[in-house]
Amino acid sequence: MKLALIGCCPDSLALAQEALRDPRCSVVGVYGAGPEAEPLRMQLPGAAWDSPWESLLAAREVDAVLVAARLNGIDRDELLRRLAQAAVPTLVVHPACEAIVAYELDMIRQENACLLMPYFPGAHHPILEMARRLACDPDTSSLGALQQVIVERTLHRRTHSSVMQWLVRDMNLMRRIVGEVDQVSALGGAARDQEQPLNLSVNLRSQGGQLIGWSVSSRDASEGVTLRLEGSRGAATVILPNDESAWHLELPGDAPPRREFADWNGPREALDRLRLAVAGQAPVPDWTDACRDLEIADSVTVSLRRGRTIQLHHEQHTEEGSFKGVMAVGGCGLLLLGLLALIVFSVVEGFRTPQLTTLGVADRVIPGSEPTGDVAAPLPLILRLWPVYPFLLFLALQLLRIVFRAAPAGGRDLEPSGSGDSSSTPAK
Repeated sequence: MKLALIGCCPDSLALAQEALRDPRCSVVGVYGAGPEAEPLRMQLPGAAWDSPWESLLAAREVDAVLVAARLNGIDRDELLRRLAQAAVPTLVVHPACEAIVAYELDMIRQENACLLMPYFPGAHHPILEMARRLACDPDTSSLGALQQVIVERTLHRRTHSSVMQWLVRDMNLMRRIVGEVDQVSALGGAARDQEQPLNLSVNLRSQGGQLIGWSVSSRDASEGVTLRLEGSRGAATVILPNDESAWHLELPGDAPPRREFADWNGPREALDRLRLAVAGQAPVPDWTDACRDLEIADSVTVSLRRGRTIQLHHEQHTEEGSFKGVMAVGGCGLLLLGLLALIVFSVVEGFRTPQLTTLGVADRVIPGSEPTGDVAAPLPLILRLWPVYPFLLFLALQLLRIVFRAAPAGGRDLEPSGSGDSSSTPAK
């Protein structure tokens, strides 16, 4: 599988280095990379380096693209839009963008079947599946029925950008365990500057009725997150330090902690899942999961600003639905403007009619003769029908969904490279 790296950050660098160790993968280009990518330069003597990344849109030289959290001189939102429009399979470090941009990308993805996958270390860790089974099977679980989840994130540098980044990632982990969230409420001092410390506490409620509490602290301990699952018969703790190889699960009672995943490799697992997704297998987590995480973080910001609980509706955003929404709003606005124009027109005509009577126009009209005086000629019919034209234009706009058909699904229709030969070319 041939890969290209755009930008560079610790997470994407780990992915690229793992790809170099995997004989089934090769990195053929690095674009928009900064000083952090220098370790790769010596290992990739034949790769394209700092060339224009737009060449990836036209040529079928790669099977997938790795997009980092930091790009050197490249607009990340525009990059993701163009990659999605060109149906280039993409693995992007999560969180990738704002929620509104993520849903825009999701609509593009639904139209052309483009592969978009979020990535962050630990996203596919098997211990999360163990925690999910504990939480979702009350009959056989030692916890019983799950009642609440307490999530505590430890960060030594609690800047606004860092806190929100880890909040998004923790929401993905939490949703993997308890399911979707339908209510969000946040308390804390919102930092005006992205580099100022942010104190934040978030309360959530899942669709199953469980309560989730998320908080951030800077206590003297290793950075990471702790999830405490409290049920009707006991509690379990999931310890997730930033080093995902040290993740473990502490079960209730005297059961020893589960630590059998010390050799687990997050970047390798992500590349394996990317290879399967390019071949047609559904990715987990997918881009819809990334959108839900970003929507929760966006709701936290709104809750802090308004001081109220935010309800999440989990609507399915599509391009057709957005078009219908715009047309509905436009139709309402057009009706209001038309009504206002008719009112103004009636008032103006009400003042003009007495003026014509005062001039004695009717008195100067003799039956069987031409009227005398300054009588204005009637306007042509095509001009007198002017109130109809805006409505005809609005109705004509409804045909745009017929004229501009969506592109057929399938995108670039790439197939993965041969599993044993990293230099093989993609299938035509």
